[in-house]
Amino acid sequence: MPTSIQQFVTEHASVTPCSDIVSRWETRVIPFGLHTRGRAGADSYLGQYGKGIRPPKVIQFARLAAIKGFPEMAAGFWEHAFLLETGERASLSVTGASPTPVATLRAPALKESFRQLPQLLTAVDRDTAMRLARQPNIGIQEKEDGERLLTRTAGDLVVGGNKKGLIAFVPPGVADELLRVGNSETDGERIGATYHVFDLLSHRGVDFRQLGFIERYRRLAAIVAESGEDSGAVKLVPLVTDHDAKLECIAELERTGKEGFVLKDLHAPYVPGDGTTQVKYQFRQSASFIAGASNPNGRRSVQVFVLRADGSRRDMGFVTISGSMELPRPGQIVSVRYLYVYAGPEGKLHQPVFEGVRRCGDADENDCLESKLKVESKDQ
Repeated sequence: MPTSIQQFVTEHASVTPCSDIVSRWETRVIPFGLHTRGRAGADSYLGQYGKGIRPPKVIQFARLAAIKGFPEMAAGFWEHAFLLETGERASLSVTGASPTPVATLRAPALKESFRQLPQLLTAVDRDTAMRLARQPNIGIQEKEDGERLLTRTAGDLVVGGNKKGLIAFVPPGVADELLRVGNSETDGERIGATYHVFDLLSHRGVDFRQLGFIERYRRLAAIVAESGEDSGAVKLVPLVTDHDAKLECIAELERTGKEGFVLKDLHAPYVPGDGTTQVKYQFRQSASFIAGASNPNGRRSVQVFVLRADGSRRDMGFVTISGSMELPRPGQIVSVRYLYVYAGPEGKLHQPVFEGVRRCGDADENDCLESKLKVESKDQ
């Protein structure tokens, strides 16, 4: 066993990162700019993807960061690998200038509470959505195809929360931009490294939850505009309130293949969990399913299930997994887009398209319900 972290680094200096580590660097590190954040970047990566990670993989990340020319990040990985290997914490000195100060992030941890639930969206049919859209007290925003993300900024600490009320990943670039907004609480959706923000819960110690949505949104728009920089990490979701503009917006969203739209009561307060004053209509169906076994015929597909009212599993057929995506493991919660479900108690999904594995904490088996599926009125 190494007696010092310097000896530990020396012993593993000849390790060559495997292709899997290189791929993860290109898809999980570079897109979020983690390599530019030094030790904070290593901490952020491990907080997001490091559950159960073993020392050999962390060592390979350290070596790759060093090879790519990011010694501060490499040091963060080395220190974590040394802790896993020896149970001891140690600091590795790095020569050169320290990186620019960045936001401190809370690493996501399974079942760690964010202490806040988002205001939920209730799905409605097209007739209801169009009737609401014509009402003057209703505003429309595009339904972003991302992951719900609440944020809380206090000092230099930025914490994220998901729709289950658990700590969630905040992209580092988003956290840095939220620092310029100041102490605040916001609501939005994350798509990749971009935060599409649409609501403001508080700012600089003032709680806005009891204000109407239109007042919260106006304050949010002003704060985002005053933040000074547009890195593209935080984007304000446009709000449409004019009658004719709302109908034109809906038509354009559908024409361009967007997911759908959200209808919000402009005068309603923000109530966590409430789904009566904010509803959604989706042009295409998307739902959560429980992944089962891979196709025994060798095809790159997996069986998916939902839960019936009695708790038993209903087989919804197989969905193809593209070669660019990892095969989900049995029991994981996956998102699948589909046209409809064939009628009947054993009806399967029609034209299913695999969208990806849902993040841990963002969905569980209770979201995979038979009652949520859109069923065709007759067999096709």
